[in-house]
Amino acid sequence: MTIAKEKNNPSPNTDLQNNESVLIVGDWFIDEHWTMGIHRSATSSRTGKRHYRALQRTDSEVRAFCGAGRTAFFLHHVQTRDKKRLFKKLIGLGFWHHEDTDDLYTLFNPTFQVHSPYRLRDKETQQERPGGLKLINMNDVFMSSDNENNQSACTNRIIRIYSMQQDGEVTYDRYDWEPPHGKPVHWTEKELGELVEKLKNNKPSVIVVKDLLKNSVNYQLIKELANVYKNTRWYISSKKWKPDWLETLKSVSIELLLVPQVAAQEALQAEKITCWLSHSGHPSKEALDTIQDLHDKTNAKSIIVLPEGLSAIARVPGKDNETKCVIQPLKQLKQVKVPMGGQSILFPALCSGIEYAVQYDKQLNIPVILAHAFECTSDWICAEGGRVLQPATWKPDPEKWKPKPALLLDVSRSEGEPKRVTLDKIGNWDREIEAWDSAQNLECLGVIEDNNKGSKELQLRRSMTEVNGYVCWGKEKRQNLRHLVKGINDFHLNPTYPAAAMLIADPGSGKSFLIKQLAKSARLEPLPFNITHLSSRGEIIGWFDTILTKQQERPDKRFLVFVDEINSDLGGSKPYSAFLSPLEDGFYVRNGQTYPLQPAVWIFAGTKNPAEEGDKGSDFISRLTLGQINLNPTTISTDEKALERIYVGAAMLKHTFPDVQYVSKHVLHAFRDLNTGVRVRDIKHFVRQFSNIQYASVTSANVPSRWPKDHEGEDYRKWKERISKEGKADITIVW
Repeated sequence: MTIAKEKNNPSPNTDLQNNESVLIVGDWFIDEHWTMGIHRSATSSRTGKRHYRALQRTDSEVRAFCGAGRTAFFLHHVQTRDKKRLFKKLIGLGFWHHEDTDDLYTLFNPTFQVHSPYRLRDKETQQERPGGLKLINMNDVFMSSDNENNQSACTNRIIRIYSMQQDGEVTYDRYDWEPPHGKPVHWTEKELGELVEKLKNNKPSVIVVKDLLKNSVNYQLIKELANVYKNTRWYISSKKWKPDWLETLKSVSIELLLVPQVAAQEALQAEKITCWLSHSGHPSKEALDTIQDLHDKTNAKSIIVLPEGLSAIARVPGKDNETKCVIQPLKQLKQVKVPMGGQSILFPALCSGIEYAVQYDKQLNIPVILAHAFECTSDWICAEGGRVLQPATWKPDPEKWKPKPALLLDVSRSEGEPKRVTLDKIGNWDREIEAWDSAQNLECLGVIEDNNKGSKELQLRRSMTEVNGYVCWGKEKRQNLRHLVKGINDFHLNPTYPAAAMLIADPGSGKSFLIKQLAKSARLEPLPFNITHLSSRGEIIGWFDTILTKQQERPDKRFLVFVDEINSDLGGSKPYSAFLSPLEDGFYVRNGQTYPLQPAVWIFAGTKNPAEEGDKGSDFISRLTLGQINLNPTTISTDEKALERIYVGAAMLKHTFPDVQYVSKHVLHAFRDLNTGVRVRDIKHFVRQFSNIQYASVTSANVPSRWPKDHEGEDYRKWKERISKEGKADITIVW
């Protein structure tokens, strides 16, 4: 195919004063967006279960770049205030079918509409390729050799079929066209030499890597590029957590290392991170440590992690060699009806903002650039949703979109304050780590002091990173709880099959409260039951009747069924066998009749492993899709238990006396010095005995003399001996 020269639509001015050029390396995809409606034809036969027809016009554009191609499209079109391109030249490097290169060039021109689902082939024309672009197909190197890894059989395509539902929701099916047996690419020294020769006259000042794990990016290629182009600026995004080729870039300047959601989720398992951001929108200690370690190994100037959607946690440079900690909790800037992705726009938007500051010697303000990138991404998603919502009139040209992605059309906007995004938390990176160190320090009683502000705070959120409102301390305990939370969240997203787990915890450890908080965070309806309330196994059938009735009354709801004291004897035996069919097959039997139950989350609680007790205990355990969650791990240290008592005690104070704001260190010492065997329930009863609390402050004078599990009063006496005088309530309890 050759490409028509555009009439009355000149390309943006490429005669820049700078000589910046960019090399895009990665996996190139073509997206095809087809919008379908019900075809109510009286003459069609063999329609199947559903019959659809395309809603676009015959001249509608259905194709667009995805992956590295979308990054290239953005960077090719991004403009400065004077309508000049940010990059004078763009070189694209990837794999596609050797006959498709000309077709790819057409996708860079949004006004050149040639890709219609109503034609058997695209338009053939007789004119030039767009200026400022050069696409290099790495398959051309392989085709000239005997390498068996030739990837030329296919240009990766993604076809998405959208349809509107009765409730106004837009759903879609995705079909991938890619090589059926993708083999890892292996470069010979000769082939790498030939590839470098193709790049010889296209020396880039910037290299952008967009790795979607489809074989375009590997250790050999990145190492060769790093050796050849030592003085380039690198921007990296990979769906692989810590790809092996990352270590080859130690000698180059990495301006940005973006960790997209897929890699961020992989890191949760690989690095044993309990979470990146807590429910309160703050980073966990493990998240900070992991990002710091990534910086130490790569020396990347900016590291931005996207845990979920358009949320972010970032380590970025600030003024006067200060390192900033930037947090963007998960939020939606606009109502999005069509899920058009977003991270493939956020990445080039960030690259553009940083490059503009570097090229034009502007002050580099990464938090502001990040905010603009979020705005641009939101605008892009909303505007491109018009493909589906207005299929007959939607135009593929971003300059005609409403809203327009402002950062694309004028990257100089990244200098000023954004209009719609204000990053919630921007702080000093080192101080954030120091705050976590204090929060985990028993000698500090978990209190964080800020000498600049003259404040002392006990921040309860630092003990509630896994479940909002539930204190959980100790790394292993939090990891176990995080596994449960993830399983419940996965069920909420796809409630096809039951999800089941068992909590192993001591009586009075706060299990019921945990269940309430878990159900609330996952938007599930809790249904609590307790084995000790029954007199026979047959009564469990009544529970199943209750569950079935609730499900029939509320078909729009999903439920969390909580069964406590599962280890209890019931009529001389254990109750495990009664739950086998509901968990495995989704039904129960009453009087020979089978009754189906909708998938739900089942959480059982007990003090020991049922597999050790017989009575179908092993079979019961085998039905627990989320396994056993031990909330009494043996690895939790004495100091960690003491810190947990401090946080639980302070949380109980806020819950029991909602107006309380301040506490003295002597009160926190009291919680710390409680008997190591006290339970959450014991602390709750202890706090209820606090008396004469005035002016939102709690001091040692308010602490009762009767302490839990302190029969001789020894713990109380030792605590009183350490109090020389009544301390000032100068520590603020904050959520």
